[in-house]
Amino acid sequence: MKTRSNKVLNSTIKIVAILLLQLVVVVYATKAATQAAGYSHALILNNGNVYAWGNNDHGQLGNGTKTNSTSPIQIKNLTNVISVAAGYYFSVALTVEGKVYTWGANTTGQLGTDIMFESLSPVEVEGLRNIKSIAANGDHVLALSTKGEVFAWGGNDDGEVGINSLDNQYKPVELQGLEKINNVFCGVGNSFAIDAKGNVFAWGNNEQSQLGIGNSINQLKPTMVAALKNITQIAAGKFHTLALDSRGNIFAFGRNDKGQLGLEDLMNRTTPTLVNSLSLIKNIASGDDHCVAISSEGQLFVWGDNEQFQCGFIGATFPKPTLINESTNFLNIACGANFSLVSKSNGNVFVWGSNSDGQLATTYANVKNSIVTVRNLKLNSPVVISSKLLHSIVVTADGKITTSGNNEYGQLGEGDMSNINLSELKNVIYAASGSYHSVALTAEGKIYCWGVNGYGQVGDTDALQVNHPFLINELTNIKQVAAGAHHTLALCADGTVWSWGSNKYGQLGIAGITISRKPIQIKGLKDVVKIVAGEKHSLAITSNGSVYAWGANDVAQLGVGRIANSSKPVKVEMPAVVDIACEFNHTIAISADGNVYAWGYNDQGQIGDGTITNKFYPTIVNGISNVKKAAVGANHSIALLGDGTIETWGNNSKGQFGNSEIRISKTPILQSDVKDVSALSCGYNKTILTNGQGNTNNFGQVDVKDISNTASASPAGIQ
Repeated sequence: MKTRSNKVLNSTIKIVAILLLQLVVVVYATKAATQAAGYSHALILNNGNVYAWGNNDHGQLGNGTKTNSTSPIQIKNLTNVISVAAGYYFSVALTVEGKVYTWGANTTGQLGTDIMFESLSPVEVEGLRNIKSIAANGDHVLALSTKGEVFAWGGNDDGEVGINSLDNQYKPVELQGLEKINNVFCGVGNSFAIDAKGNVFAWGNNEQSQLGIGNSINQLKPTMVAALKNITQIAAGKFHTLALDSRGNIFAFGRNDKGQLGLEDLMNRTTPTLVNSLSLIKNIASGDDHCVAISSEGQLFVWGDNEQFQCGFIGATFPKPTLINESTNFLNIACGANFSLVSKSNGNVFVWGSNSDGQLATTYANVKNSIVTVRNLKLNSPVVISSKLLHSIVVTADGKITTSGNNEYGQLGEGDMSNINLSELKNVIYAASGSYHSVALTAEGKIYCWGVNGYGQVGDTDALQVNHPFLINELTNIKQVAAGAHHTLALCADGTVWSWGSNKYGQLGIAGITISRKPIQIKGLKDVVKIVAGEKHSLAITSNGSVYAWGANDVAQLGVGRIANSSKPVKVEMPAVVDIACEFNHTIAISADGNVYAWGYNDQGQIGDGTITNKFYPTIVNGISNVKKAAVGANHSIALLGDGTIETWGNNSKGQFGNSEIRISKTPILQSDVKDVSALSCGYNKTILTNGQGNTNNFGQVDVKDISNTASASPAGIQ
């Protein structure tokens, strides 16, 4: 085995004192800070849109060309993306609907399309539905469904597809022998899966013992790694692997000629070995031969091969994890073959290492002794904004939550009317606001509620008002939440829906009770991918695009053709939908072809069909198309178009359109002065927009303790 002298090792370690070099700052934000890196290209997710840069020899940037790019470019016609992954020369995206899209190289079937040709733009992988997680590396892909099923396809030279053969797989195939899987990960030529108990299964290339099973024999089907327990994350490189457990410990195994195991030597390991110099780690990533980790305090550590400056220092190798600088608040990481991509809680993204194909988002071939800012990108810090009646909630990319507005019932979580940062909540990824209560969802799948609890909408506590976040112990593995006036909904990763709070109108989807202080599963709903809550009713979208509604129906808000409440979900007859919005008593749905449908209460023209008559069935909103997102208030509606503009209709008495020129519009109006919108949300008589520069603006009725006519009719900062 190749060895190095102590002299070389000591001199290398001393170089650690040198300040960080070859660092490029990409000023950009990510929704949930999702990012990925291929061999020499990068992907980053911002508000459901994907941006790519670097090598494009096989179309892996997805922009319809084969031209490399030294600056991030948005991939058109790909929206509602919640996760991205990258192989060496191809890319993968997962949408909120559970669909998977691929593009780039396809020499071994890595696009999953049963066609040998590469694709210069995203194509949907047929046969996959209700997918919740994706992984890619080298030339293969894994996809995990909400039911815990694992699908694999692509190159299979070393058995990495896991089908007990070495044949390439050109379409997704479900793997056998795996049950209740929580997450999947890919190395270069191998694969890993973690089940609900934290057990690890590995298969594929093992010539350097990188599967951790004590030998160097390739595995053609999933094999349990007996030495690993309570594992939450895997980061696999070319011939080495890292495993992170629930306590924040890292275990390393496989090849170590470049110090990539972080064990302070250059000896290979055939079984998982604890990296003693690190603890309380929350995130890990591996390139071909280098590694990056983030601690619970947000500090960044690097180690392994550094010939292309992928560790961010001058020096050949770093066999010991080394603090990259004194900065904190690092959040997410990804590694290409020989470069690193790291984001901070403020949305900034740092890139360093090899720049052979522009993957550092700069035109410099070799960046040394300098820090370069890519200025044509700007972060969008707030990732979730929720506002229903008199209070608002903002969740930022670093998992922090801020509340503002009325706090009469403790719905802000603490204090009085002001911007309140709920420091006790960490890693928040989603939030919802009821009339007088609030709900937050963490990355760990846990739900916290607070505010008024007269109907049990906060949870199983005797308190009628809860002033601090209250954990819903009965539910785990939750991926979405919604809040009505006095009820709460939760969507589990397995596609089931749970509800609690008031059931006066059947809004819990359960017959025979008036309230529930504990979550109860709604029978008859399965494979659900999205939930929303109106004032007294609820809706859900399933994986095939069907819409179900239940609860109050006094103003036709269920869209089922009659005036009668329903205590069980009823299918709404309409074309397949990809998104839905509802806050009070009318609903907007976006079909797969970009058309808008509306139904329910229409006293102010909020349906958009030119009348003020309630609509009992989904009614198409004419004159508007290419809609990507919609939001609704009490009596107004807003649609975000593909070009970043918005159209508004309904009530504008408080300036919720962003202008004061008209009081009511019964049909959509293009707001020509509002451009570059990337996200939108509505409160009772309020609109909240976020633009591509990260500016978030409120107009209409502001959050106040005593509701009044205070309003803003001009969206400052949105241009």
